[in-house]
Amino acid sequence: MERAIRSETVPIAGCPASRPVCTRLPGAAGSGGFTLVEMLIVLLILGIVAAIGYPSYVDYIVRGYRSEGQQWLLDFAQRQEQIFLDRRGYATGGLGTGANQVPMAFPDPSTTIDQRYNAPVITPVAGPPAGYIACLQPRAGGPLAARNDGGLCVDATGLRWRDINGNGAFDAGTDVSWTTR
Repeated sequence: MERAIRSETVPIAGCPASRPVCTRLPGAAGSGGFTLVEMLIVLLILGIVAAIGYPSYVDYIVRGYRSEGQQWLLDFAQRQEQIFLDRRGYATGGLGTGANQVPMAFPDPSTTIDQRYNAPVITPVAGPPAGYIACLQPRAGGPLAARNDGGLCVDATGLRWRDINGNGAFDAGTDVSWTTR
């Protein structure tokens, strides 16, 4: 028994003007759909774009988290300066509303900073001149700690740095300014 392949005559877009109707075999190439090679090429291109884009996306997210911590520390430093103007000395009792405390809370209810950083470490500096160093260290297991981003620190002189080595003091050899990526 012999099977005959029927061809059908259907209008196909892209036929020459001299042939308004072209002949096509059912199921022949060009009948719509993608080949496996075309799909693999698309997946390869998407993989390359993802490999390039994902690290940039993570950097963007980390910069946002770091910015939130920096903003909290700048607010803390501003409050310390106001206390210094009012009392002729910095508050050394930590955060809270009591005597010799900085009147603010950690975490700040309007932020998610407590999910990214541990409570601040505030170290009084005896001087002269008297001062303070305040540092926020990233939470273990978070995106900042995983990237070895270092803690954020600010002191009474206005120095702001990322504490890469974790010692709470500025070391020019290892620590970097906030303006450095």
